[in-house]
Amino acid sequence: MNFKDLTLNTKVSIFATSLGVILALVLSAQMYFINIPQTQSATQENLLVESRIHVEKAIDLKVQSGVLGATAFSMQPNLIDALYMEERENLLDFFAGIRDDFRSKSNFNNIATILFSADGRMLIRSWDLETYGQDATNSPIIQQVMAEQMSTASLAVGARGVGVVAVAPVMDDGEMLGMVSVLQGLASTVSDFNRMDTDWVLLIDQRYIETYFPGFGVVANNKQIGDHHILANNNWFPDDAVAILERHFKPVEGEQEQVFLADGKVIMDLPAFDERGEVMGRHILIRDEDYLLEPIAIATREAWATLTTVLIGLLLLTTILILAVNRMVIKPLQQVQNMLQKVTREGKFSLKADVKSKDEVGKTMASINSLLTNVDHALNESNQVVTAISKGDFTKRIEGDYVGDLDELKQGVNLSVENIVSVMNQIAGAMEALSKGEFDYKFSVTGEGEYARIMEYAQQAMAQTDQLIAEINRAMAAMQAGNYQVHIDVDAFGQLAIMRDRVNDSIATLDKAIKDITRIVVAQSEGDLTQQITHEYQGDLDVLKQAINRSLSQLSAMVDQSIQGASVVRSASDEVAKGAQDLSQRVQEQAAALEQTSATMHEMNEAIQNNTENTETASKSAIDIQQQAEQGQQVMSKTIQAMAEIDAASQQIADIVHLIDSIAFQTNLLALNASVEAARAGEQGRGFAVVAGEVRNLAQKSAESAKNIKVLIDSSVEKVSNGTQLATDLEQRLANMADSINQVSGMIEQIANASSQQAEGIGQVHQAINEIDSVTQQNAALVEETTAAAESMSDQATQMEETMRFFRTANGGGLTHQLGHQPKTPKAIKQAAQTNADTTAPKPVNKAKPSIESKSQSDDDWAEF
Repeated sequence: MNFKDLTLNTKVSIFATSLGVILALVLSAQMYFINIPQTQSATQENLLVESRIHVEKAIDLKVQSGVLGATAFSMQPNLIDALYMEERENLLDFFAGIRDDFRSKSNFNNIATILFSADGRMLIRSWDLETYGQDATNSPIIQQVMAEQMSTASLAVGARGVGVVAVAPVMDDGEMLGMVSVLQGLASTVSDFNRMDTDWVLLIDQRYIETYFPGFGVVANNKQIGDHHILANNNWFPDDAVAILERHFKPVEGEQEQVFLADGKVIMDLPAFDERGEVMGRHILIRDEDYLLEPIAIATREAWATLTTVLIGLLLLTTILILAVNRMVIKPLQQVQNMLQKVTREGKFSLKADVKSKDEVGKTMASINSLLTNVDHALNESNQVVTAISKGDFTKRIEGDYVGDLDELKQGVNLSVENIVSVMNQIAGAMEALSKGEFDYKFSVTGEGEYARIMEYAQQAMAQTDQLIAEINRAMAAMQAGNYQVHIDVDAFGQLAIMRDRVNDSIATLDKAIKDITRIVVAQSEGDLTQQITHEYQGDLDVLKQAINRSLSQLSAMVDQSIQGASVVRSASDEVAKGAQDLSQRVQEQAAALEQTSATMHEMNEAIQNNTENTETASKSAIDIQQQAEQGQQVMSKTIQAMAEIDAASQQIADIVHLIDSIAFQTNLLALNASVEAARAGEQGRGFAVVAGEVRNLAQKSAESAKNIKVLIDSSVEKVSNGTQLATDLEQRLANMADSINQVSGMIEQIANASSQQAEGIGQVHQAINEIDSVTQQNAALVEETTAAAESMSDQATQMEETMRFFRTANGGGLTHQLGHQPKTPKAIKQAAQTNADTTAPKPVNKAKPSIESKSQSDDDWAEF
């Protein structure tokens, strides 16, 4: 359902509820995105501050103890005396005793001491008493003590690695004789943090070591953590804490600090500073995640409790607001709504609302009552006017006094009545003119709006109808005068346009039909039977079209058949006459050809006898060649076997050469070892070294020769393999040649048998040709008589064809065909036959050889006949 369609009560409820929800969401968002993150940030900051304090206290404790220890050592009389006398050996036992006492009498096993000279050189190191003299002036702590002559200490990288380094000057009467340094490890600091349920790990930045202590090997083997950090010591820190850092350490740069969660732990990352105040690494403190999550959880619970209280207050406030609005506004408006719905449903504008207050709602209800009264009066008068119009009374008008829209309603109704009266008068005049058949009526009064459009359409309809009827009358008059090429060009619409188009179509159809019929009749008078009516017609015109086309088709078919029959007869007669003449000539030529053929067959018989004898000789030669090919195949098989044996021998030689190469290599190694041993022996082994060198040279030459032999043998083996393959191919080709020779021998034998049979057949053919020659002479006389009769028939057919070709038909009949000869009379036919009979009587046939050109031409004519 659309929000606009809801009741006011529902809208107010939705609005108030939405406002409360929005406020609740805003408060929730503020608490979730501002208060809770602030609490989380504050908790993290507290953890960092607390961790920083613990680390500083632990390091300061080490620093103070280191300063006290170094200062105590510097005041030892024997130390002062030894430095004054520069007697290092007198102090070795003293420093060794201090080292042993720390190891045996305390838990500080990692404490070490160093004695420096006044110029910063190491004189004694308690963990390495034998080594001394190293320059330590590059240490900032040493530089500070030498400059200020005051004790100091700091977390730093010392001679034994990372730890707390304390240095105190050794003074005598205001003169600094040297310095004492105490080096402390940090294992006890790790234990102190463990007692606070905290794991502490110190990481050193490798970039720091590379910058200030390049090549310092004490920390080079410490475990790697991340990309650029290592443990300060591999033995101080708990393994589980180191494992967590290996998996989850997130390095930050410089003095940045961070707190993050990993594996149920909260990890605090703080910068570690050296004696210069520069960042040398990271202090990592690992505690249980509850140290971070518990304060955040408490703050979150408190925030949600506050939010719940606020939400309850908003809910109560929203409910009170909805009830108040419902009582003071919505219920009175619902009464007005019910009254207006009843007015809408029943159409009674006399109904009134019950006004019980004088506030804005009451005044609104009173204004609605006044409006309904005015509308009721205006509608009553409007109904009276409309009722009068429906009864044909156009004299009734609205007379009451109104303002605003009701006054406009009054003026509009009265003006509408005036317009209706004017339009009705004009339409009545037009209808009267139509009833009299007068279509040139003109409207004298123009209206406004739809009335003007109605009169304009009526005037256009009258004008179009008048113009169309005038054009139709003109067209009918032209058709009556025999002119069918008229067209109505008047603009019309609707049924008038349909009537105009149908009249035009009818005139055009009649004109087209008359033109088609005229064209057909003119063509017939000129002997043209190919014309047809191709346009489409309907009704009686289509029946007329079909009848004319059928008559033309039948007449054309009759003419075509006559022309075709005459043409066929003429063509056949010509062909018969021509064929008879050709046949006569052929018979004479065949007689001569038969005699020539007989002589030729005799010569062929002699040639075939010679071929038979030559074939027998060739068969014997083929047998000899076959035997030689088989012998060559056997020799090639033996050759292939011999080459295979050569290949196997070459492989054995190659193996022997490889063995020689290996022996030469081992000899070379032995000679090299002998040279080394001779060099160790010095002068005594010099002669042996010379011999070993010669042996080595010989071994190298043997190896080179063996390699050369191996290359030659490999090449020989490859060539033998190629030769074997070629010999195998040749053997196969010889076998194929032997098979082919066998086939040729058989074919030659078959040719010899066939030649004998051909000789017998040719003799029989020679006898048959002599008999055919006798029959050919008798056919000549009959052919001449047939020729004369065919020529007479051709002349008669030509005359008939020329008569029928006056008519042109679709199959090609017409006046353009002319014949080129006159028909012969029966008397001429008889004389021609007699003459041909006399000239073609049987007579001896000479040995004639007709030319190739004449024979080819007669053969073609005979095939055509």
